Amino acid sequence: VSSFTFIDLFAGIGGFHMALHSLGGTCVFASEWNKAARKTYHMNFAPKSPALFENDLFRGDITLQENQDAVPHDADI
Repeated sequence: VSSFTFIDLFAGIGGFHMALHSLGGTCVFASEWNKAARKTYHMNFAPKSPALFENDLFRGDITLQENQDAVPHDADI
């Protein structure tokens, strides 16, 4: 499987992230507004996608201007 990058908008607890990661994808930006879902997402993906968290690329409410500066990527989910 070829590698590719993706962003995970309205991420929830990361079901799509898990699927695309298993296919060789790398998540380069994610957003989720729900605090409980954010906590679960962090627990699920900090080991698999540490750059999201180390580089402040896991954002809150995507409707807020400060959370809309997504990085270049191959696919949106």
